[in-house]
This record gives sequence, C-alpha cells and structure tokens, in this order.
Amino acid sequence: MIETGQAMTIEVKAEGYMDKTSNYGASTTDTRNTIYLDKVVIFTVNVVDQYGGRIQGAKVTFNGETQTTESDGSATFTTSRGTYSYTVTYKGNTTEGTIIINQSDESVNVDFEKAIEDYRPTPNGNIQMLVKRNSLGTVHLQINSTTTEYVIDWGTAQPLKQVEQEIKRIRIIIVHIFLIT
Repeated sequence: MIETGQAMTIEVKAEGYMDKTSNYGASTTDTRNTIYLDKVVIFTVNVVDQYGGRIQGAKVTFNGETQTTESDGSATFTTSRGTYSYTVTYKGNTTEGTIIINQSDESVNVDFEKAIEDYRPTPNGNIQMLVKRNSLGTVHLQINSTTTEYVIDWGTAQPLKQVEQEIKRIRIIIVHIFLIT
C-alpha cells in the first residue's frame, strides 16, 4: 500500500518473467496497486530455402536487436507479449513480417529462393550433388562406375529409418551400371 502523500518506485523481478518497474506519484489517499508481470517468451525465426534446407547467414532484426542465423537457420530472441515487426535479409532480398506474441513461445518460418550456385559442396574428395524431383515426384540417379567400392550417403543426418521412409516417399530409382574395362 502506498500511503497518502508518498511517492514510490517499485521494481519487481521474478525468475521466468520480465522485470517490471512502476512509478507511483504522491496521492491524496492511501492507494493499492497491482503489478502484472509478463512471462519471458522465446521468439524464433527459422530461415529456409525453397527445398526446406536451413539458411545460415541471414540477418534477422527483431525489436531493435539484430542476429545472424546459425547453421540450423534460426535466430532466437527473448521478449514478452506484444505486437512486433521483424525483418529478415538474405543476399540482398528482404522479407518483413509482424507477429503477435502472447504468453507462450512463438516461431515463424521465412522462405528465400536460393540460386543453384549457392549450393556449393564442402570440398572433401567426394562427389556431391543436389537432386531435385521431377514433376512425377521421382528421381532417376544413374551411377556409372568401374568398381562397386563406393557408398551412397544421403547426407541427411537422420536415422536410417527416416532416410528409408524419405526415399520411399519420393520414389528414387537408382540404376547401377558397372563398366568393365
């Protein structure tokens, strides 16, 4: 309670909630006030390409703070409830959006079209390729080799069962042709 004629500044801190400072001026009567705290909320921006791949290096601006997306394509901000604008920039292209945040974590996905030249493999001595489905949803991959000593690695970092399910879903047809010389 704030007594008559008294002014007061109150700062409230609680773990998991945003800090709150309230100022109360002098009053001619005794006054009771309630201070409401907003939960700490995580806002995540996921930046992906047209194939669903995560984009590293996009610039994300939210509530006056700017971050660059990590290898998982995300930028994460701590905030509280409110209506906010965000901007995502990647290779000179910009997407803007607005998000209404309540008392729970929120995320948005932002898509950018990547040029085929942007898919540069990591030099490691292996042959790497980007495979895109045709209009029938199939991929025809033909491997010509003079040996059977090679490994096909789908490079998904997913458990084998998930990779097998994905292969079945897009109906990949692999033809092995061995050249005898």
